[in-house]
Amino acid sequence: PLLFIGGVANMWFYVPGATIIQRVSRPDVRGRVFAAKNALSRVATTVGFLGAGLLADRIGLPTTVLIVGVIVMLVSAFGWTRRALREA
Repeated sequence: PLLFIGGVANMWFYVPGATIIQRVSRPDVRGRVFAAKNALSRVATTVGFLGAGLLADRIGLPTTVLIVGVIVMLVSAFGWTRRALREA
């Protein structure tokens, strides 16, 4: 159930992002733009996994989860306070 809820919630992020890319990319390079976005996303995810694993080894899993949660909340608050990001 949590994965389902997370997947549904992810659409609030994915659909607007894909729409923005489609609007600002020229049609002849749109596929390349999506491919670059996906490649960068995969690299960032891998780096994040590596960093979180190393951090968990050094300071413990509960502290790592707390730090990551605080970072997510701060980034979310930043985005929420920017009207241009909320209405993109």
